[in-house]
Amino acid sequence: MAAPPDDDTDFVDYYELLGIPPEADAGTIRDRLDTLILEWQQFTGSGKKELRRRAEDTLEQVAGAEHVLLDPARRAAYDDARRARRTTEATGTPPERPANPGGAPGEQNMAHARAALSEGDHQGARYFSTRATEENPGLADAWFTRYTTCVIMGDFDEAEMAGKAALRLRSDVPLWLVGFGGFLAEFRAQPDQGLRLAVRGARMDPGPEASLKLALIQIRLGAPWDALDTAGRLRGRFPDDPAVRDVVARCLTAAAEAVPDVRVRGGYRITSQEEITQMRRLIALARNLCPEGGGAISGIEEVDRALQHAEEKTLTHRLTSNGITSLALWLSVPLTFALGFGLLLDGVLVGLFLFLVGFALCLVIAVQCSVRRWELNARIT
Repeated sequence: MAAPPDDDTDFVDYYELLGIPPEADAGTIRDRLDTLILEWQQFTGSGKKELRRRAEDTLEQVAGAEHVLLDPARRAAYDDARRARRTTEATGTPPERPANPGGAPGEQNMAHARAALSEGDHQGARYFSTRATEENPGLADAWFTRYTTCVIMGDFDEAEMAGKAALRLRSDVPLWLVGFGGFLAEFRAQPDQGLRLAVRGARMDPGPEASLKLALIQIRLGAPWDALDTAGRLRGRFPDDPAVRDVVARCLTAAAEAVPDVRVRGGYRITSQEEITQMRRLIALARNLCPEGGGAISGIEEVDRALQHAEEKTLTHRLTSNGITSLALWLSVPLTFALGFGLLLDGVLVGLFLFLVGFALCLVIAVQCSVRRWELNARIT
């Protein structure tokens, strides 16, 4: 197996691709990803070969950006690699890899793997960490580095094998347990086993990092109330830690987003005043924490916008939750007026009563036509 080249021609600056600053929050990143996907998907079936190829290449890069930037761990590794690469470009001198860091089997390749990973050379890091595990199967750091690079490169089968090997050798590293547990739960359809590992890692960690990662994993797995329980207990231990406050705020926001029962195209539809009240309570708690992280702040703002939208007035033809009843009310107005007019022409006073009924129906329809959006949602769900 040949060593990978030293250059990094496959490196993509995802921030430049999306046209956003490196400190952009997850909401901004998600919006730009959706915009680019919509912009380029229309050209994938183009008859122009160059345009079609460019669209396919762009969408492939956008998929890579989504895979890396929306995962906190992968994004942190990518940001480190990007900074190292920019430093190299500015100075013209890449960081030196140690020529002979030690005589133990696998240690030299492991040092090369660490250096490659710090430079963002994931292919090189994978190559050298693989060589290190072949030379010394008992080198836990090499297995975990191999696991990390395989996850970044999307080779989940080998990542699972390498992660299990690392934990067999070192089951006492909390962040390894949480990271690999999250990987099993999110990418390998093993949520029970993955969460058991992540919970064990969080309990072992005397600091907040492992529990913070566990809470974020629970949010991504659609268990915001479990995440809130994890983060709430963590805040009891670290009440002044800003990172803990940010994650608690994100958990509260995720819990608020989980309140509506009805989901629409990845979002949600608020259907009752009780749901609005509960969501506002959770968002108020999140805002009172004064979060500093962009992800927490943007999440609060997004739920606020949804609540404001739900309270806005709108016009509708749906007068009740029953479509047939709504249609009957609409038809009853012209029929009542027509019948009343006919009876009046014949000199029957009942026609006047029907005219009054028709006006009353008009008033009912006028009131029922103008509703808040959550009331309309309740009628059509």
